[in-house]
Amino acid sequence: MIAFDPGLTTGYCVVQYDPTEADPFNLHVISCGAIEWTMRHETIPQVLNAPAVFKRNLLALVVEKFRLYPEKAQSLARNDFPSAIVEGIIEHAAYREGILGLLVYYNAANRLGVQVLPQHQAVIGKVQHKIDAYQHARYHLIIAVQKKLKLEQRKQELTRAQAAS
Repeated sequence: MIAFDPGLTTGYCVVQYDPTEADPFNLHVISCGAIEWTMRHETIPQVLNAPAVFKRNLLALVVEKFRLYPEKAQSLARNDFPSAIVEGIIEHAAYREGILGLLVYYNAANRLGVQVLPQHQAVIGKVQHKIDAYQHARYHLIIAVQKKLKLEQRKQELTRAQAAS
């Protein structure tokens, strides 16, 4: 999974998830970084192209979605909206890599409350954009695992109901 926190500085986090592990919420951080505005056109495609082998097993391309809310509109007048520009660069790069269908968008609020696991703190560091991208990746993993567990539970219930009838 690759997660992005787009903006003037864009955080990204490449993580790997192994569904066969005992802890379904565990992930491994492959790489994490911050992309400066001046490097966005070069670096974002490199991030999406770098894990060529990993791409076969890519679960999702998670992006924090920029939303303009009415209560913020006036204060953001004349803003260039770098987050929206970076979202477009990510979408285009994903299209070029053939992984556009893996795009998943979340609001910034979705990652709130998602903690950096102690074993990942050293690699994530203290750069907020990297932390935000990591939190989006973990949030998506939590949601995906919960959906999978609910589906498995529903299958077991149906199997029991069929066996009982």
